[in-house]
Amino acid sequence: YRADDYEQQCREHGFDRPYPPLETVKWKPSIFMPCALSRLTLRIIDVNVERVQEMTDGDIHSEGQEDSLALDDIWPTERAAFAALWDSINGQGSWAANPWVWALTFEVIRANVDEVCK
Repeated sequence: YRADDYEQQCREHGFDRPYPPLETVKWKPSIFMPCALSRLTLRIIDVNVERVQEMTDGDIHSEGQEDSLALDDIWPTERAAFAALWDSINGQGSWAANPWVWALTFEVIRANVDEVCK
């Protein structure tokens, strides 16, 4: 599983120098990582159901929309940039369809899930 500091991971797992080029290493997706190896846990603290277009500007920013994307000549606002991103991920016209979405609020706990859930 890919983790921070590639060279340290190579040393810990006994790879000899020169280390394999990073782009040639076959990584296992983290979705298949055993719980015992987790390094952080997400604890859900709130769940809301809302229409996607009801998102506030703060919600859109929390989704990772960068202010800088709205400042160029392509999109006039952060909301317009997010709507374009939404359509690119979910299909043309999906923003206009205004689907219902789950809005999850969570806290990040930098500990193994088994330690948190004892």
